[in-house]
Amino acid sequence: MTLHDSGSARVDTAPHAPSPSNPVRLEMTPDGAPRLSVDGAWWPYSDDLETEVVGLLAALRPEYGGTERVAYRFEDWRPASRRIDSSAGQIKLDGYHHRVPETITVVGSSRRQCLLEIIPPTSSDGDARDAMAHVRGTTSVAV
Repeated sequence: MTLHDSGSARVDTAPHAPSPSNPVRLEMTPDGAPRLSVDGAWWPYSDDLETEVVGLLAALRPEYGGTERVAYRFEDWRPASRRIDSSAGQIKLDGYHHRVPETITVVGSSRRQCLLEIIPPTSSDGDARDAMAHVRGTTSVAV
């Protein structure tokens, strides 16, 4: 994932499949909350979209059903295949050069769309918590 505030440094962190020790770090805008420009925030462990997106889609499945495609910005991720196989079937990965940086759009089988802000994998816990709190409509509290 490209970090735009640090001079476009490339992140080469190892991908992590979701597991109890690596849960999907996702926060969705609560129902009834004031409408933000995004539907949620996702903090992947790496810039490997093919590996990271499988857990994300599993977490979104109850609300969005099957996923047909994921649209992303090429510059934010390592090179990815055009399609991936998941337990829910084949999913198209559509990369573009002209998208809002650090966002992805998940398109469900019902054509319902979900726009997510991507929190760079190298973000500090504090910065990531602040971004997640913003999506929840709350403020972050230092622990």
